[in-house]
Amino acid sequence: MTVAAFEAQASWLPTVVGRPCSAIRTDGGTMLSLHFGEFRESPDGEIEAERTITVEGAWRLESAVEVIAAAKDPDDERLEFLELLVGRTLDGFDVTRPGFDLTLSFQEGYVARCFPVDSLEYAEEVEDLEDIEVSWWITGAGIPDDWESANEASGP
Repeated sequence: MTVAAFEAQASWLPTVVGRPCSAIRTDGGTMLSLHFGEFRESPDGEIEAERTITVEGAWRLESAVEVIAAAKDPDDERLEFLELLVGRTLDGFDVTRPGFDLTLSFQEGYVARCFPVDSLEYAEEVEDLEDIEVSWWITGAGIPDDWESANEASGP
């Protein structure tokens, strides 16, 4: 991702606020997908949701009083804690610049944080996109597949 792509992705975050988390998926590693709103699961287990926020790399889930799950925890130890987000509404978000750290605030004091960990993500442009470790992005109905298309409704 580039700075322009981070800014474009950040412009889509307001379209997730107010939606309940309806499902969570991990890849057994450091990828975490939070699905929001209506969703359907395909026969091969893939989820298509109104909105999905996917984080990759360094992330953690906190309650109001403690860290309860993180990217490097084994799946069998973190899944029950991640499931605490299901049914909870995304109340807000914060993108801290220049690092594009992402904070997602849920009902009842739960917070998910993602920390970009690859300096190539902040480049104006890169020669090979395969060199970049992507940290977070949004997908769903009406969101373009390319990472650099901003939400026109969000304004400048």
